[in-house]
Amino acid sequence: MLSRGESNQEIAEEFGVKLKTIYTHRRNLMNKLGCKNRITFQKLFFNNKCLFK
Repeated sequence: MLSRGESNQEIAEEFGVKLKTIYTHRRNLMNKLGCKNRITFQKLFFNNKCLFK
């Protein structure tokens, strides 16, 4: 989902959680990985072959 560039809303609907939950988890992951924006976050996943189906 993250690596496919799905929107926060799409991810929330798929997991049946609130949108705020997705924002929080994504922000925490980005902070831990040192990503300043969503583009660098997706590049990190792509460059490290962290592609999920």
